[in-house]
Amino acid sequence: MSLTNLAELYRSTGRYKEAEPLLRQVLDVQEGSGGKSHPDLVPTLNGLGRLAQLRGHYEEAISFHERALEISRTKPGRGNSLVMASLQGLADAHRAVGRYAEAERLLREALDIVDPSERTQTLEMAGIMTSLADLYSTLGRYADAERLYETALDIRRTTLSPDHPEVANTLGDLAGLLTMVGRYSEAERKYRQALELLERSVGPDHPDVGEKLRGFAQLYYRLGRLTDSLKLQERALQIQRKAFGPNHRGVAFSLANLANVHFDLGEYEEAERLYRQAEGILEKTVGTEHREFAMNLHNLAMLRLRMARYEEAETLLLRARGVMERALGLDHPDVASMLASLGALYTDRSRYAEAEPLLRRALEINEASFGADHLAVAETVTYLGRLFHDQGRFDDAERYYQRALGIAERTLGRESWDAGSSLADLASLAYSRGQDERAEDLYSQALQLLERSLGPDNPRIASTIVNLSLVKRRLEKYAEAEALYRRALALQQGVLDPDHPEMARVLGGLAEVLRLQGKDKEAEALTRHEGK
Repeated sequence: MSLTNLAELYRSTGRYKEAEPLLRQVLDVQEGSGGKSHPDLVPTLNGLGRLAQLRGHYEEAISFHERALEISRTKPGRGNSLVMASLQGLADAHRAVGRYAEAERLLREALDIVDPSERTQTLEMAGIMTSLADLYSTLGRYADAERLYETALDIRRTTLSPDHPEVANTLGDLAGLLTMVGRYSEAERKYRQALELLERSVGPDHPDVGEKLRGFAQLYYRLGRLTDSLKLQERALQIQRKAFGPNHRGVAFSLANLANVHFDLGEYEEAERLYRQAEGILEKTVGTEHREFAMNLHNLAMLRLRMARYEEAETLLLRARGVMERALGLDHPDVASMLASLGALYTDRSRYAEAEPLLRRALEINEASFGADHLAVAETVTYLGRLFHDQGRFDDAERYYQRALGIAERTLGRESWDAGSSLADLASLAYSRGQDERAEDLYSQALQLLERSLGPDNPRIASTIVNLSLVKRRLEKYAEAEALYRRALALQQGVLDPDHPEMARVLGGLAEVLRLQGKDKEAEALTRHEGK
């Protein structure tokens, strides 16, 4: 086996530290025999660039791809595959560090030099379109991304075959986009099509099957179908361990996704165990200064926050922020995510003077990166609204909540889950202002949107049902409040552990409403159950 092929084997199985010296050895041999500007260097340089990016060495990746591009340009004209590959690799590296305009320019240049009369060039064009669609998806340009995915899908179906694995992979990309924009039924259909094609063409244990299962599991996670998500994540993890061994980045991602599900189920010890496993793998494969390691620290911090272990959560978030800033620079959207989470933590702890500048800086970064109408902007605006809400700055809070609602409606539509969530924030504000009838109306609207988006039996709508029941109780509509509490309890039973804090909240609220109606024996029975 050649050194190049062995390096590719190591790269594909996550053994990046072993792959890199092999490719450097190949590069030395090529430079010694053909000089430092020979076209044979281009694939090796691009390979080293991909490896550097995987390891989080982004500026080094850019340097390799820039050198590859400079060499490949010595053969000008349309149809230059070396130029296209170098442009695509360089674009991906710029995208990783948040230089989105430069990434788009490079991908557009790559598309301009494709010769569509050549079959192989047409397929390369589909690959470039997929990269551009990935970029537009990141930027929130969902319609543009969908158009490019659909075009790439048509090209691959026509040029290859309708049953080719690349067709299935593109269907999976499209399904991921549809999940992001809340078109869940379409996304589920695409994932099923992709998995059926892949299992038929490459077998049920292929890594691509594991990748699509992981995406499908994320769809179910977003829908609140936690048990279904868990089953798919476990199967994806099994496939990836079999294909790559126990210490691969893909295994770490699956472990972290599994941990997220256990987190939402209230199974905190299991969630921590899985996050720690992912942390160990990432430390071995990409190191402790990589963005993916920082994201895992962030996940652990959110777990600590849920467990009310605030000092530990803060320590983890500060460490994650430092890693992100060193890896990606001060102006990257991933840094904004760390700042926003810190701001939310400080808001919860009434450390408002510390929270506000962090949230405003996160908003500034996201607006500069994505524009004013991106979901990341809406999330940060919501955090600022909650900060102002907690401070009693109700007019400021309403302005920010309304802005978040507008972004959700323009980006995802008036019927989206995100729009429902923003309406629930506005309802909470109305409740704080003593505007009980308005709060009742807004919570009812939010609940209707969430039911349409997620389904009426989805556990994720339980918190909105509970909040609506609080309004009903204050309006002395005790029978309606009781019915809502019972509905929330039915949704959460079998999903959350009996000792989950949210279960205690629902049982306590139901007992209080029963007492207000003179149903003391039922209330006492619930209180005994809650205390067990």
